[in-house]
Amino acid sequence: MTDARSPGPAPHEPMPQIQKTPLDALRRPLSFATAIALASIAFAAAMVPADAAAQEVKPQEPSEGRRILFVGDSHAQGPFGWALDYLLREGIKNSTVASYAVCASSPLSWIKGFKHFCGSLTRGEDFKSDPAQPGLLGGGLKGGTQRAPRLIDLLKQHTPDTVVISMGENLKGMSSERTITGVQGLVKRLECYKRGVTVEDTCRELDLSTLKPTRALSCAWILPPYSRSKGTQQSLQRLHDDITAAVGGTCVAIDSRPLTCKQGIKDPSFVCDSGNYHLSPQRDRFWALRVMDLLVQRLRLPLAREGFASDTRKSWNIE
Repeated sequence: MTDARSPGPAPHEPMPQIQKTPLDALRRPLSFATAIALASIAFAAAMVPADAAAQEVKPQEPSEGRRILFVGDSHAQGPFGWALDYLLREGIKNSTVASYAVCASSPLSWIKGFKHFCGSLTRGEDFKSDPAQPGLLGGGLKGGTQRAPRLIDLLKQHTPDTVVISMGENLKGMSSERTITGVQGLVKRLECYKRGVTVEDTCRELDLSTLKPTRALSCAWILPPYSRSKGTQQSLQRLHDDITAAVGGTCVAIDSRPLTCKQGIKDPSFVCDSGNYHLSPQRDRFWALRVMDLLVQRLRLPLAREGFASDTRKSWNIE
């Protein structure tokens, strides 16, 4: 997942500073185009009668058929992502799913559209798994240099009511400041989308407190598992704490440390060990099934049918 040839932001780019208001970390001086866009929003708000403006806007709740956007790094690009993509498409009732993953990517990659050099995965809403080997094949893979799509563009394109983010492996070893700033920036794009803002320049400079959400959005952030090759348990704990704090109330954080081995089923505090940050395909599928259980519980996703999970475990030969 870490690619020596894709170190992240260019060296000349200044380090963003953490702001006291978390979701405004990337605020910059207004451009002319953005000023016009924000002025239009303010004008529209001014035209609303005072009594209506004082009322709390209730976000529109998602319909029974969930629209799910799944994005991530090379965990999502590999067998874990293939399996979770299948589970979301086939296991959630009337779901529409789009999945994107870019190797070596981090939150800033999905804000700025950085290029990385070890491939990507793209599965649109019309993607179909091979019925002979459901969830086991890497359809939608591309090799070589690929640019991460900007999250705000994907939100505009797919209009999801549920977002699943699997990201953090490439934040291991980064400072807390850089980690928090990047995660807060990605979270701000989700908050902009909830307010009907899907233009990058406008979102970047928007004071979120000036607009109330008009769209309901559920989000889960899947934290990376532990591996001896990428640091200590203490450093991973710090990373988990940083990401969990940065997502705030926008996303629920899913701790993957007990989800990649059987011992974690009995003991939720157990830390599964691995010598390599890329797990075996079978452990990736085991991890995806455990994550799926938590997504259903914590995001209240409706299952397509009773027994889907147990049938999938059998077909994947997972006890």
